Amino acid sequence: MAWAVLDEGIKARINTRHADDAANNGMKTAELGAGERPGVEFVPDLNALERKLFKQGTPASVMIDKGITRLNFALSGEQIAPGKGIRVVLQPLTHDVTTHSLGLCTDTTRGSLKQDFQLLTNAASLPAIYQNKGVYVSRLGMPAASAPSDPTWASLWEFARLYRDKP
Repeated sequence: MAWAVLDEGIKARINTRHADDAANNGMKTAELGAGERPGVEFVPDLNALERKLFKQGTPASVMIDKGITRLNFALSGEQIAPGKGIRVVLQPLTHDVTTHSLGLCTDTTRGSLKQDFQLLTNAASLPAIYQNKGVYVSRLGMPAASAPSDPTWASLWEFARLYRDKP
C-alpha cells in the first residue's frame, strides 16, 4: 500500500472567477482582496478555457463552480469547451493545478499566525489584555501621538456584536 501527500497550497488554482464590471466601491474592494485568477488559458492545451468563461455570473462560471475537485473540473471543462479534450489534458497536470488551493493566514511582521477577530467578538466580554487599548498602538507598536484616530478594541468589539446584542 502507498500514498502521497501533495501540497495543494503551491499549485495554481484553476477555477477562480473574476468580475470586470465591479459596480460599486464594495465590489471593487472585494475584487482587490480576491487575488488574481491564474491564466488557465496559457497552460499548454488548456487554451480552450478562455478568460471570458471565468467571468462571474455567466453560465460557464456556474458550470465551473460545480468543479469542486480536479476531476469534476475536468467534466465541467468538457461541458463549457466540448471536444477540446480537457479531461485528457488535466491528467498529467496533477502536480501543477488544483481546484482548492488554500494558504495560511500568517502574520509575517510578527512571525506567527494571524488571530481571528471573530473569536474575540464571540467572547462574553472583552478580554482584559484589550481593555483601554487602541488597535494601532497595541498591534502596530505606534506611538500614541502618531495615532490620534486609533480605534479602541472595545469600540470594535461592541460594533461587531451589534447584531447579537441588539434588543
